Amino acid sequence: MNLRFLEAFYWVATLGSATRAAGKLSLTQAAISSRLIALETELGVRLFDRRDRRLHLTADGRRLLVHAERLLDLQRDIRRDLGGGEQGPPVLRLGAIESIAHTWLMPLFTRLRERYPQSRLELTIETSQLLDEHLRRGQIDLAVLALPVHGESLRQLALPSLPMVFACRRPAGARSGRLRRRLADLAREQILSFQRGSQPNTAVIDLFRAHGAPAPHLHSVSSLSAMLGLVERGFGVATLPRAVVEPLVRAGRISVVSTESPLAPLPLFVAWRPDPASDTLDRVVAEIGAIAQAHAGADHHKNS
Repeated sequence: MNLRFLEAFYWVATLGSATRAAGKLSLTQAAISSRLIALETELGVRLFDRRDRRLHLTADGRRLLVHAERLLDLQRDIRRDLGGGEQGPPVLRLGAIESIAHTWLMPLFTRLRERYPQSRLELTIETSQLLDEHLRRGQIDLAVLALPVHGESLRQLALPSLPMVFACRRPAGARSGRLRRRLADLAREQILSFQRGSQPNTAVIDLFRAHGAPAPHLHSVSSLSAMLGLVERGFGVATLPRAVVEPLVRAGRISVVSTESPLAPLPLFVAWRPDPASDTLDRVVAEIGAIAQAHAGADHHKNS
């Protein structure tokens, strides 16, 4: 029995689509379909019920899925125990929120290129909600996002959070890049935050409410770059990751605004769908954890 055929079957069953499995395995949909047909022919059973233009596992398919996962696990263990190692996947599809693109994404990319030179890295920068959806649909292999994911076939690891600050354009003649304002006064400004319902957006509302300050005039902006551009042109006060703001503070373009209580930090998670045939994603997650921890330590040292 060809393990490649079992691998194709496993990912079609797990992702619920031959198209998604083809993307995961860097194959054509025709190749996936051919492997499924060959496997059904060899076993003499139907593995999928192809009704309603969707693939549903049959009873035989559900039984085979258990065995397929065990065999793929065994294949991975044999490679590990015999020291053959892995060359990495042909394509590694990584999703991240924009805050990561502005902080520690490049060190991560450098590390991954060194570790997996034969793999093509494909990057998707999106909101946490869209990354969660892409991960569930099998359109990306792993994601760094600002909300926890839920699902029995997904794993996640909490990463060091990103400290958040209020930031505005540096006032003319200001000698320092640090300002202090009361939340009650800040409520009179135009406040920029991330998209409605996101953790940073909710954290701003909660902070003003907790201190009895008036509800701010809050603008929801999904693009961090757009927020930076608006703030530099003097439009309002934005909630931004401290690590993104600090270089602009040193350049004299932006000021950090301190209030009686700080903003809640931006939580970060890396989420992925385990691959029974490979340890690669587990190792990539370890690299992400190390890079995130190193960045958090360096950021704390700079601002302590």
